[in-house]
Amino acid sequence: MSKDEREVVYKSSLANADIVYKHGELSWCVYDAKNDDWNFRIMFETATKVIKPPPVLKRFAEERLAFLPSEPMEYGSTEDLAKEIYEHLYKYADYPDKYRRLDVWYCFETWIYDRFPVVSYRRALGDYGTGKTRWALTLGSICYKSFIQGAATTPAALFRLSDMIRGTQIIDENNFNLKTDVGQAIILILNSGYSRQTGVIVRCEGDAKIPKPFVTYSPKIIASRKTFPDEATESRTISHYSYETNRNDIPELLTDEFYEDALRLRNKLLLWRFRHLNQDVKLDEEFRKLRISGRLKEILLPLVSTTKDASVKDWLKDLAHDMNKEMLSVRASTIEATILQAIFEIIEENKHLKNLEKTQCQLTIKNIAEKVVKLEPDYKFIISARRVGSYLRKTFGFYVDRAPSKIIPSRPYILFLTPENIEKLIGYAHRYGIDEDLVTSVTKVMKVTLEQSSSKEKSYENYISTRRKDNLYSKVTFVTDVTNVTSRPTLREVYFKILKWLQKVCITNYRDIKHHAEYLGYPMSDELAQRILEECLKRGLLIKKPDGLYHPTEKLEKIKILF
Repeated sequence: MSKDEREVVYKSSLANADIVYKHGELSWCVYDAKNDDWNFRIMFETATKVIKPPPVLKRFAEERLAFLPSEPMEYGSTEDLAKEIYEHLYKYADYPDKYRRLDVWYCFETWIYDRFPVVSYRRALGDYGTGKTRWALTLGSICYKSFIQGAATTPAALFRLSDMIRGTQIIDENNFNLKTDVGQAIILILNSGYSRQTGVIVRCEGDAKIPKPFVTYSPKIIASRKTFPDEATESRTISHYSYETNRNDIPELLTDEFYEDALRLRNKLLLWRFRHLNQDVKLDEEFRKLRISGRLKEILLPLVSTTKDASVKDWLKDLAHDMNKEMLSVRASTIEATILQAIFEIIEENKHLKNLEKTQCQLTIKNIAEKVVKLEPDYKFIISARRVGSYLRKTFGFYVDRAPSKIIPSRPYILFLTPENIEKLIGYAHRYGIDEDLVTSVTKVMKVTLEQSSSKEKSYENYISTRRKDNLYSKVTFVTDVTNVTSRPTLREVYFKILKWLQKVCITNYRDIKHHAEYLGYPMSDELAQRILEECLKRGLLIKKPDGLYHPTEKLEKIKILF
C-alpha cells in the first residue's frame, strides 16, 4: 500500500501521547515514562494508517474556544500544583471557598478521568450577572482538553465534537434550552455522558443509514440559571450557587494575562497527567464506607481517589457529609417524603395493636392521603387517594391491592406490610431523611409483629406462600365435571363457586377472577387467576366478544355446579 492510499485517522489522545498546540500548529507530545522525558511528533504512521490530531482543534485553539497545553512543564509536587490551581481560581472568580477547594481536585480528576468508570459534572447556579460564566471559564481553562460549546452549534456538531475531542465540555446557560434541538442534544449528552458504560449516543449516518456510536463520556462544566428537568441528571451534578461579588481585586475582563496563567497551569497538569495516568488508581475504601447517598458516593469517589493526601481526603469526606445533608433536606420537602412520613406515623400510632394484620388494616390509601394532608395542609388541593396510590405503586414500587373481604369487608386498597415492602420502607426512610428515632421505633414494631404473624401464619403474604408450598394452587387439575376433581375440598369449592359465578357475569380480565376469589375469602395469585381464564378459553367455557368482555358460552351454562 502506497503512502497516498493509507487511511487518515483523527484521534485526540493515545497511550502516553497527547495533543499540544504551539506556534499555531497541533502536534503530539509523546511521553517516555522510563526516562521521564518527552518529544514532539506531527503524526503517527503505520503501514495502513496515518494518525493525526483532529483539524477542528486547531481552529478552536486559535479562537480560544479550546484550551490545550503547549508543552509539559515541571510542577514540583502535587501539593505545590494544587496550591497554584487554588490561587488561579481565587484570582479570577469569586464563589464559596469550599467549592473552590473542591474544584482544585476536580481539575486533577479531569486530567485522568479516563481511568475512572464514572465522572461527575460541575455546575454554577444563579441569576445573570452573578459570575457563572466567569467561573466556568476560569475552571474550564485549566481542565483537560476543555472546549466551549457555541450557542448556535447544531446537534450533529455537538455529538461529533464530543466524540472527537473527548475533553471537558464547557456549557453556557445560553445553550440550555429544551425547546431547541441544541438543548435537547445537550440533555442527551448529559444523561449519558457521566458513565463510561453508558456514555455513547448512536446516530445513523450516510445514505445507507449505518448506525454509528458517538462517545459522550467526559467531564462537564455548566453555567445555568435553572436546575435540570431530569432528577437523574441533577443527581450527577455537584452544584454551587453563585452570587455577585464584592471583591475589587477580580479583573472585570479576561486579558492575555489570564490566558497565559491558564496555559502555564495546563502545561504543568499535562506532565502531571503523564506521570499519574498509568499509576494504579485505588478507590478509597474508607470513603466507600460512608453513610451517604449512593449516587453522591459514586460521583465523589473518583475525586477522593485522585489524591493521596490524608488531610485532603478527610476534608472531602466532611464535604460529602455536608452535601448529603443538603440533599436530604431538599428531598424531605417533597411529596414523596411526606407520604413516607405519613406511613411511618400511622404505623407508630397503631403499634399498640402488636399485630401486623391489624396494623396494615390502618394503612388504607385513604388514611395515608388524609395523614399527608394533615402533615402538609398545602397539599389539600393536589393530593388525593388515587394520587397517593400512584406514588406508592409507581414511585416506590410497593405492593398495594384490595384487602381480602375476611379482613375488611369493604375491601379498600391497602399497603400490605410484606417483608419486601418493609425492607423498601426502611431503605426509603434513609433516602428521604425521615426522622431516625421514628424509623427505629417503627422498625422494631414491624420486625416483632412480622415474626409473630409469620409464626402464626397470619401475614397475608405468608398465607399465600404457605398455600403455594402445600401445592394447593400449583398441582390442580382444571375441571368441568365433578368426576374430574382431584384437588383438596377447599380449593374444589373455590373452583366451582368461580365457575358458577362465571355463568352469570361477563368479565374484563383475569383480575376479576382474582378479586372474586378474594371476596370468597381465598387470596389468589395473578398467575393462578390468569391460568383459570386461559383454561376457560381453551376449553370453550368463555369467549371474548367485540365489546372486549369475556362472555360465558353454552358449554359453561350447561355445567352442573354442585356447590
